[in-house]
Amino acid sequence: MHMVPECVGENNVQVSTMYGYEVGKIREYLAGWGRQGFHVQTVDSFQGKEDQIIVVHCSAARKTRQNPIGFLTDLRRLNVP
Repeated sequence: MHMVPECVGENNVQVSTMYGYEVGKIREYLAGWGRQGFHVQTVDSFQGKEDQIIVVHCSAARKTRQNPIGFLTDLRRLNVP
């Protein structure tokens, strides 16, 4: 699996996702491919940091009265990456 050019290296790659649950799932997936050097964090955790390659993971979510999409209610959250 060639996801990152050899000249960059996995330790210079940030995978940023909106939900904490997805962090664990992405780490599991990457570990299955023998890729454990990536920095996988939520968007909030990544704020103020930088890497050579940034991958932003987005997933579909449904807003309901019982399950509102909390991070979308704050417009500042959408420009963090």
